[in-house]
Amino acid sequence: MKKLSLLALLLVCNAVIAQITVRGVVETDYGLLNGVHIKNQKNKELLTVSTNDGVFEFELNEPSLVGFSYMGMQTQLIRIEESEENLEVNLFAEVEELENVEIVKKRKKTYLDKYREYNINKNLIKTFWGFLDKERASFQMRMINEDEMSQTGGDLALMLRGKFPGIYINNDAYGAKEIYLRPTFSLDAVAAGYDIDGQLFDTYPNWLDTNDIMRVAIIPSRSANVRYGTFGKGGIILINTYRANTHPIGENGKPIDLALLRYNKFNQEAITYEDNQRNFQLTNVDLNNGMNSKENHYTSTLARLFQESDMSEKRKAIRDLENKNTYSARRALGQYLLEQNKFEEGLVIFKELFKGNTDALQSYLDLSWAYRLNNEKDKAAALLFRAAELGGISYFNFERTPVRIEREIEAIIDESPEAEELNTKRIVIEWSDPESEFELVFVNPENKYFSKSYTSIQSLAEVSENKRLGLYSTEFEIDENLPGKWKVLVRYLGNKKKTPTVFNLRVVGSNYNDLKQKMGVLHQTSSLVHWIDLEI
Repeated sequence: MKKLSLLALLLVCNAVIAQITVRGVVETDYGLLNGVHIKNQKNKELLTVSTNDGVFEFELNEPSLVGFSYMGMQTQLIRIEESEENLEVNLFAEVEELENVEIVKKRKKTYLDKYREYNINKNLIKTFWGFLDKERASFQMRMINEDEMSQTGGDLALMLRGKFPGIYINNDAYGAKEIYLRPTFSLDAVAAGYDIDGQLFDTYPNWLDTNDIMRVAIIPSRSANVRYGTFGKGGIILINTYRANTHPIGENGKPIDLALLRYNKFNQEAITYEDNQRNFQLTNVDLNNGMNSKENHYTSTLARLFQESDMSEKRKAIRDLENKNTYSARRALGQYLLEQNKFEEGLVIFKELFKGNTDALQSYLDLSWAYRLNNEKDKAAALLFRAAELGGISYFNFERTPVRIEREIEAIIDESPEAEELNTKRIVIEWSDPESEFELVFVNPENKYFSKSYTSIQSLAEVSENKRLGLYSTEFEIDENLPGKWKVLVRYLGNKKKTPTVFNLRVVGSNYNDLKQKMGVLHQTSSLVHWIDLEI
């Protein structure tokens, strides 16, 4: 009887410990929002409804994915791992996407714009008066480019007659050819004029090699008369040649991608990784200053680990983190231990976290990585195969195995100490708080960049799916096509609790020895942080 009583007491205590309490507010761009339905996505249980001032409070028995929904608004999914006191949820208006409809910002293109895009925009043709765009012209204009031209033995008249119906060819009294844009037998009929590379000719250009023609267009007489005056009374034949093409072309002879040519030279200011860590220490607020003290304290403690050189202080910081019984703090500690090559200690932590978070895909990835670093490849692979299998039986409920799982499985299978080192790097980015939002910037050796925004506004579908799966990482791959020094930068945009987060970025090559990792703490700021460099 005593044993039964003790068992019942333990079960009650465990239930109390596992209880998760969440408090916060829901708002939109227009203010606080009442009547928001808050549901547990696992069992569709209605947890609560926000009050008139947008306030909500609910309890969970275990870490869960929670949905915040309101008519006319996009449902916001938030993964709750632990108790929260100041959760701020923002809902955005639901926008219905129309198929095959694209909305673009329009402005009148300048001469320089048209000059730069001439080689890639086959609707453009150069004239005496500047560039004409077939799609934007206020009159009918027929046009062909080099892909549509037939071989006619160098005879321009025959080529035009074969491509433009209605053309009539005649010889004048001296035997010279004349081209009429429409059949006529009037004595007053006027032959077409020629605008060749911006120069005007009133006689047939028998000197022109048709193999040198790049584009041809025809302007009918009425429209040509307005633009060219009496010279265009019979219409105008516009011709552009390769010889006169001075527009931008790449080294391979192909048109230059103008987006790369003009718009994405990296010229933004960025602070260094070291300056970011120092700034965090200087701007760190008092733990009792109204913020979620547990979250703030664990990031502060972790920052001490990065800054302290005294080993006794480092050990004290590690003990402090061990006493923080929150998911984010424990996970950050595990990542730190792995970074410091304390693989066995890190494995112990990730085993503990996995037991309580089997419904989060990141738990499988974290534990698998710890197994790999401990040379337990079989366990690492089995864990990921299990995650992929669970996706097909409605546990994670994904139609296709996520790329993160597939890439890790491939890396384990292909990995060996003797593997040939390839000039390909996988960049894995992990963040400690599920609600973290950020921007990544990759700068290539030519100082051109690619950016990726991970926010609820710009990539809601991806963010929501990752929250549903419990996935707090993403990855990119850089191959040998552009060798040299690459830079990776990050701008932290905050989370629902307005607290700092831990970023862990690792660069993984093709064998055991090719690994570079850097962790750090980020707080919400407009600063772009130069996080890491890598050589391809």
